[in-house]
Amino acid sequence: MILIDAIYINQGGGKVLLDLLINEAINRKLNVLFLLDERVRDDYLHLEDNVVFLNASLATRFYFYFKNKSLFNTVFAFGNYPPPIKLQCDVYTYFQNLLLIESDFVSIKLCIKKLIFKYLLDYTDHWIVQTNAVEKKLSQLIKFSSDIHVYPFYKQINIKIAIKTVDTTSIKFIYPGSAETYKNHLNLLMAFEKYSTRYPNSSLTLTVSDKYRGIVELIERLILKKVNIINLGWKANNEIISKCLESDVMIFPSKKESFGLGLLEAAQLNMPVISSDLDYVYEVIQPSSVFDPYDPNSIYNCMCDHRNFIHKPAKINIGNKLPDMISFIISNNNKKYVKK
Repeated sequence: MILIDAIYINQGGGKVLLDLLINEAINRKLNVLFLLDERVRDDYLHLEDNVVFLNASLATRFYFYFKNKSLFNTVFAFGNYPPPIKLQCDVYTYFQNLLLIESDFVSIKLCIKKLIFKYLLDYTDHWIVQTNAVEKKLSQLIKFSSDIHVYPFYKQINIKIAIKTVDTTSIKFIYPGSAETYKNHLNLLMAFEKYSTRYPNSSLTLTVSDKYRGIVELIERLILKKVNIINLGWKANNEIISKCLESDVMIFPSKKESFGLGLLEAAQLNMPVISSDLDYVYEVIQPSSVFDPYDPNSIYNCMCDHRNFIHKPAKINIGNKLPDMISFIISNNNKKYVKK
């Protein structure tokens, strides 16, 4: 039996990829048990006896593995952390959180996560990452890059926006995503405030939840100053895609991404994308135009230079290798899991 452990995945880009992974396993009729976060129970009740829902904690995950460690021939830890104990089977770990190996800021919570991650490094046989850039950074830590395998995968979108005539005095920009520090909302908001004085009919749509109170309060202050910002709060992926269809340009100022699903979604929708001039962007798309994400004036100047991007959709640079990844991490087996 194969265990797919995604207990730490419950929202955002990871949740989008988990949906794809589960659908692929079901379609291939694999002998799989899924270990999932209790918070996503309602989304996966159709898995019936092939799923265990637990609270996402170190203790519950450890106890699950301790009790069931002999039941699996293969384990795929989908969510950065290898299993919490050493297993006598093939273990693959999907890594996507660069903050665990590098960080522009320090918090107690992040330090604890990094310590746990380093402690578990030797509890996996293979690592799977989405890009060559992440492979390079991870290999510097674990020192055996031959056991890091690059398998990018993402949601296929079969909708494309026709290239349209856009009034450059009223461009609708969108930046979907959460508001961690590395997402760079502060510099973006500074740039857009300046841009809106020149183009007051333009707009910027964001998806910042109340979890990021400081950024939300800044957005509210700018709205009071008549800056045309629309904050939708947290939205599911399908809602974000709908909002992209209503927008003209995706702007993506993030300073750090392991993959950048938003970039790929915009490129599939045939949207122009202006983004950070950083390696992670070029790994996945050819952007329409770029800026220095550390400089609000560079972001502003890029936004103003409409001719460089407005009729220039982004192009995808990376293939979807989900079937190849599944073939790599799984094998047929006859063990059965019985719920207790």
